[in-house]
Amino acid sequence: MLKKACLVILNLGMCAAMWASNASAARYHSTFALRLIVDCSAPSSERMHRVESSEDLCVSRDVIVDGSNLADVSVERDEYLDAYDIHIWLDNAGAKRMSSATRKMKQNGRIGIVLDAQLISAPFIMGHVSKEMLITAPEGGEKLKKIVKAIRSSMKSP
Repeated sequence: MLKKACLVILNLGMCAAMWASNASAARYHSTFALRLIVDCSAPSSERMHRVESSEDLCVSRDVIVDGSNLADVSVERDEYLDAYDIHIWLDNAGAKRMSSATRKMKQNGRIGIVLDAQLISAPFIMGHVSKEMLITAPEGGEKLKKIVKAIRSSMKSP
């Protein structure tokens, strides 16, 4: 049985606004990647500034999953939590890589969400993740829908 884990993103709504203002309206294909947040002394890391934040983080150059590993993505309003949920489903290859990466991760490790070469968020991982991820954001319904649309555009064609 596959487990679902929750990734908590703070201020993703604000990040969405910044990313959306920088994205080209004519662009129809975005690039999406999930990459580990690592210590800056780690080989194969690069420093990235998180959009709409004062936070600089080092991100592994190794991609865990990218748009070709996405099976589906959606955003929904969570009335109970008064927040928004982004659901991401991975294909089998992506689930295997995500499972391996998060199984080795220490508690409260972080994953960088990189969209069009910008670090839009770096949620804490609250548990083992494989085929399905749930990302909870406290705000930004319409902004998050734009991010989901961009992530969808990075998916492989059926």
